[in-house]
Amino acid sequence: MGRAINTLIANDTLHQGPNDFASPTPSLSTHSIHSSCSLDGSSKAGPCPTLPVRSESQRECRPSDNQTDANSEPKNESEPVVEGSSSLSAHSSLAIDFLHKVAGADRQRGYTFETRELLDSLHNIVDAMKTLRQSPESLFTLALPSAPVGHEDCTMPPIQAAVAVIRKAQEQHHITLVFLGELLRFRSLSDLCLKVYFSQDYSIAEFIIVNIALYNLFHDIDIRSADQQQSGSSDEGRLMCQRNLETALSGLPLQLRPTYDMTLALALGAIYAVDVSKPSLAWVFVSAAYQASYTLGCHTRAQGADERGDAPNPHGLLFWIIYFLEKTLCLRLGRCSAIPDYEITVPLPGTTPAMNYCRNAVRLASLAGKIYEKLYSAHSLALSDELRRQRTVELSGELHSIQEQSRSTLRTWLKSGVDEYQHELIGFMSTSDEVLWLSILTLIHRAVPALPGSRTSLTDECIASARAALASHQSSIPTIGTGGPALLSSYINWTILFSPFIPFIVLFCYVLETGDLEDLDRMQTFVDSIESACHHSNAISKHHRLFQVFHNVALRYTELKTASTPSQDGQTEVRTEMDAYLHALGFYPHAGSNVTADNQNLTESSSMMSPTMLHLSMPTDALDVTKGAELPSHLANWYSVSQQMIELLDSDQLPPL
Repeated sequence: MGRAINTLIANDTLHQGPNDFASPTPSLSTHSIHSSCSLDGSSKAGPCPTLPVRSESQRECRPSDNQTDANSEPKNESEPVVEGSSSLSAHSSLAIDFLHKVAGADRQRGYTFETRELLDSLHNIVDAMKTLRQSPESLFTLALPSAPVGHEDCTMPPIQAAVAVIRKAQEQHHITLVFLGELLRFRSLSDLCLKVYFSQDYSIAEFIIVNIALYNLFHDIDIRSADQQQSGSSDEGRLMCQRNLETALSGLPLQLRPTYDMTLALALGAIYAVDVSKPSLAWVFVSAAYQASYTLGCHTRAQGADERGDAPNPHGLLFWIIYFLEKTLCLRLGRCSAIPDYEITVPLPGTTPAMNYCRNAVRLASLAGKIYEKLYSAHSLALSDELRRQRTVELSGELHSIQEQSRSTLRTWLKSGVDEYQHELIGFMSTSDEVLWLSILTLIHRAVPALPGSRTSLTDECIASARAALASHQSSIPTIGTGGPALLSSYINWTILFSPFIPFIVLFCYVLETGDLEDLDRMQTFVDSIESACHHSNAISKHHRLFQVFHNVALRYTELKTASTPSQDGQTEVRTEMDAYLHALGFYPHAGSNVTADNQNLTESSSMMSPTMLHLSMPTDALDVTKGAELPSHLANWYSVSQQMIELLDSDQLPPL
């Protein structure tokens, strides 16, 4: 889906080839640059001479935007972040609590095995979540130390390396060039690069845009064969741009002047945060980007579309990128959207296959916002089971419609005469979309109670969707893997980690309930499939370790449980296994029921409570729940998911597992 954001503005420009660096080089009278040497590396007079670029000791970030010291507040005073019940954090907390309580229930039934060693890793995670407090240092690990405002040393990659990577990007018709070429309006990326490299009169927004552009190009393109003389490696260039980017982003003030460039820079910052798997940070930037875009009127037809056209202009395209990010992050983090659809008058993308695909991506983002609002918000969790089932049917139908339209659009796009690069891009989007859709479908089905007579608290549809999601993921890995570690990393960050990948957690809980060995194998296969991308991304490595812990716990617990036999002393009237699980999980009948949990049978128990309510009944002292919250008893612990898995994975404080 990350590629869809870039494709949002690509349109049919891809057929024409990038012309971003074709504009005349601006006059640089204050610098001694040969007229025959252009930024794209072309030269009729031989190799580019050494350019008078400022040295590392001279290079300064000197933005023209006014700033305030972002690090002036006392440290360690940040508050835990509340996440809603659709978040990966909430479902991971549910899985941890599930294991604790299932183990306790089995001991009550007479099983004598000790599960303490199974819980050590999970205890470490829970303890870390309870004490974790985010700070700018944990979110921007590569940022340079604090410096006086406007005087931070920010060393750019060598100009030769920038020229080499841009030249190769042009040869490949790289989508980053097309993406920024459309959004930069009357300027080109070459204009901004020249301004940042050879001038001191650039804004912080321009600095961010240039560094994130070069960061993406260095990330995707290997320049070692292009220029071995003084260009360095792609990894070195990427790291320098990443450090510059984090330094600039970490110093942004709370109040920003809402310019188009700053709005674009904030949106790019959000994309970067997703790309490094820091969704909480992405939310900060996309929220600020939306506020700026709203002030500029990008969401309106007057500002977001041409006067006589029915398609969005750069302002409108930028708004839809922000919309896509914000709505999808809502589901990832478990928060209500701040973008009201009834205020939007800018037309949706359309008219070409690429833009029609992006229209469907926007529709999917809108659906993500609805899923949280109608199934996982505090208000929706209090609704009747019947109404929740009805909403599930409606949302599943809407997802199916988006699936069919997206598939049709991609088929049409492939028939429109695309080049090899576009063909690979379309294949990547098609493959990743299938996994994403099944993951979202699992999340939809997760929100309804199991039918009467079920042997598990999960519905058949939820389990089937989770299995299908893992199967689709597994079938896509061989294809995506051929694109190299960068493509695999992008897929994992934007498909597995950008939206809440609940299928794995669903199967974890199901294995604990049933001991299903095939699902246990599915879990291990999934863990193995993302291992190869660990060396390419620290965030993916942390998620891999976490997923491996969940699998190991499920495996060991199943082995010990299978090898044990219930003791017979004093256990004459043992409750059914499911009743014990329901009691251990804190299930209670809905208001108005005259049947207590103590004498409910399996059918009655499983029909009385939605699986999504599991985490609502966790002890209030287990996860530092907000004290004194005046809420209905079944919602009081909804706030106990604060500062959970996402914050832990965002930081560098994941404990040894």
